[in-house]
Amino acid sequence: MKKRIQWTLALLCGLVLAGAAGAAGPATVRAELWHGGVYVDGARAGFISEKGEWAFLVSYQGTIYLPLRTAGT
Repeated sequence: MKKRIQWTLALLCGLVLAGAAGAAGPATVRAELWHGGVYVDGARAGFISEKGEWAFLVSYQGTIYLPLRTAGT
C-alpha cells in the first residue's frame, strides 16, 4: 500500500512538472504581410472587408493566408 501511494505521488509530481514546462511561455511566431497579387481568371483580385477596408494577406512558412470573410466578396 505504501509503495502504491509513493508511485501515485511520483506520477502526480511528474504530471505537474510536465504541465508547468509546457505552459512556460508562448512560442514566437513570425508572419509577414504579403504584398504580392492574387489573380483570378487573369484579373487581379482584391480583398475588401465588411467595413470597406483592404484586407491584407499573410505569409507564414511559405503559405499565403487570406481572411475567409473577404474571399467571397
